[in-house]
This record gives sequence, C-alpha cells and structure tokens, in this order.
Amino acid sequence: MSKHPTERDTHADAMAGKVVPLFRAGKRRNLTPLRQVEAYWTALREDGDVPRRAEVSPRGLSNLLPDTFILERIARGEARFRIAGSRTTEYAGTELRGMPLTALFSSAARRQVSAVLEEVFSAPAVVELHLTCRPAATLRGKLAASFSGTVEAHAILLPLRSDTGEIARCMGVIVFDRKPVSPLCLDIDTVSIRSVAGQPRAEGNAEPEIAEQDEPVATAPEPDLTPEPTPVPAPEPTAAKRPLFKRPAKRWPVPVAGMAETQEPFKGPGGHLRLVCSNDTLETS
Repeated sequence: MSKHPTERDTHADAMAGKVVPLFRAGKRRNLTPLRQVEAYWTALREDGDVPRRAEVSPRGLSNLLPDTFILERIARGEARFRIAGSRTTEYAGTELRGMPLTALFSSAARRQVSAVLEEVFSAPAVVELHLTCRPAATLRGKLAASFSGTVEAHAILLPLRSDTGEIARCMGVIVFDRKPVSPLCLDIDTVSIRSVAGQPRAEGNAEPEIAEQDEPVATAPEPDLTPEPTPVPAPEPTAAKRPLFKRPAKRWPVPVAGMAETQEPFKGPGGHLRLVCSNDTLETS
C-alpha cells in the first residue's frame, strides 16, 4: 500500500482549518435571539431611559415569541411570570403564568437569581446568564441524564417601566442548545451585568473611597436673635351666671294637730269670690 498522500487527503487537510466545531456554532446560534431582543429593547429607549412595558409589541418580536417572557416585580429580589412563550412553557412542563422565576432553578441557585433580579430592577441593569440545565431528581430525570447529559442555555433580562413609571417589569429571552427534559432545574454558570447607561459593573469587593473632610474649627456660638414670646395673660375667672328666674321650692302639706290626715290646700273652681244670697222665707201654718 502506498503511503504517499493522495489528492483527496491533501484537500481534506486544506479544509481542516475552515471547519467550525459544532459546539461553537451552536453557542453562536443561541446568542442570536439575545442580540435581537436587546436591539429591539434599545430601539424603544428614549433619551437613554428605560422603555415602558406598553411600548413592547408582539409584532416586533414575532420570531422570538416562543422564547420570550415578561416578569413582574412582586417584592425585593422576587418576580413572577406574567407572560411566557409557548416553548418556554413546554420545556418547564407546567403553566408558568403567576409562578416565580426561581421555580425554574435549583435550590442552590435561587439566592443568586434573587440577587440578579434586584440588579435588574434597582440599578437598573441588563443581565445575561449562562445556564446549565440538569434533569430534575426524578426517575425520568435520572434516566434522561444517563443519555443526554447536561443541557446549556442562555438568557437575557431587560428592565421595563410599568404603567405607573416604576421599573417593575422585565422582558427576557431564554434559549437552549437542545430540548431539555422537563421539569427544568437550572443552575447559573456565569453572570454578566451591564448598567442601563452602558457602563459595566465594577468587579471585586473594593469598598468605595471616602473623601477626606477637614476638621471643624471651634467658633463662638452666635447670639440667639429670636424674639422672646410675649406672655399671654390668663383669662380672669368669670362670675357664675345667675338664672333668669328662681324656681320656688315645693311646699308640702303641713299636718294639722288632731287630724288624722294632712290638710290639703283648698282649690276652688275659679279665681274669684261668689256671693250667694237667698231671699226665700219659711212659711208656717
């Protein structure tokens, strides 16, 4: 057998440097929806401000709707789904409307998710996540893990203003390199945080610098020029008001000596005297 390279081998060696590995092509394809939704979100901004939720139209995200979702802030570091795309709902294995975002993550990653959400709403900031999806600790998940292994995913979170003007909404997209096994159990691999102003977040735990302050110079206290309040004399006590008329005391019947009953006052039929005179005479026989 000849050991000299053939024309076919020479052509294969020449093309070897132009072959793109499949895993690299898959990662670039997964990042394309993230760039599209961020470009749409950036186009909605006015004067560099965060766009409003009412300005988001499904027509602008027609090819991304299956992977798009809207979150509502309900507490510090907590947000729930208001809208979820059909593919995201299918991969989750349950209806996501009203459920918290942390329901898709493992118990070890939920504290990180809360910190990420607080950055999105409070900073505000644009956050990108590189996620790994391992099957849940169920019989179906263990069987799937033995065949498929770990699934990778990428997500982006973009802040929005609510109808009241507060940054209490969030638009996001999540894409997987292949179909995962539901229910989802996501872990955070890496996090990228960019402020809305475009400046990357400072890394490390360096404390902010404090400007030096001059020591205060002791000075004499300034005189108090506030006028003293004029004392108000207390009102003089007023005499007790006399009643307009004095009600006579009630007189009870006075008992008469030798009588068993008390003598009641005589009450005549009228208020005047009447003189009765009789001119009748007695006739005797």
